[in-house]
Amino acid sequence: MQDAQLRSKPPAIIISKSGADTSYVLSVLDYTDLARAVEREGPPKAAVAWCLLQRFGLLYPLYKDLSTFVRAYAQPINPQWFSTGARHLAENKRLKDPLLIARENTAASQREGWAKTPLTKISADTLGVLDSIFAGTTKSPLPLATHYAAPITRKSVADARKAQADFAKARGYSVHPTADILHDNWFYGEAAMSNVRVTTGVASSTGKAFAAFSLAGAGSYGLWFLLKGLGL
Repeated sequence: MQDAQLRSKPPAIIISKSGADTSYVLSVLDYTDLARAVEREGPPKAAVAWCLLQRFGLLYPLYKDLSTFVRAYAQPINPQWFSTGARHLAENKRLKDPLLIARENTAASQREGWAKTPLTKISADTLGVLDSIFAGTTKSPLPLATHYAAPITRKSVADARKAQADFAKARGYSVHPTADILHDNWFYGEAAMSNVRVTTGVASSTGKAFAAFSLAGAGSYGLWFLLKGLGL
């Protein structure tokens, strides 16, 4: 999806909490940073995208816009993991091994480039996944997932399942399995997500007005969508 398409039909998510709906319309930057993260975070892409949207919904309005949240959560585009970032520097101190440090330094430089990737350089596969989500075609495969991480081990399915269960137990998370535990990201959830639902579309009680609406991070796209929702 290109900028012109985003302007003519801005994607939106509906955050439902305690019986109230908030319609959050994505800006071009929101959509672009989500695409950048999904492009680099590993499979399955639809589950990763939905997990990011669901965690944003859980935390909203702590994070006022999706772009800020995605950059804070997704390591491949997180400034804290760039060459001068605090988390990258702390990781180098932890590693100690010169070869591992060199590998992390290379990764940090790559992250800086990934965070600047224009939509024209994002794969058709990633954009197709996002467009399918915002068109309402691809529903969340893991509606209670709020975290994901790369597999701790790929030694065997049994070892992976134990490691995943131990990781979740230590943090008070629930496990949300995918089809391929050895290659897919591992997904986890929190109890608080049971009271939150994130969907795509327009929240409306009358067909003419939104139950609630946030322009945070939406700019002119949010205004366009608001006027459309009001029939103006």
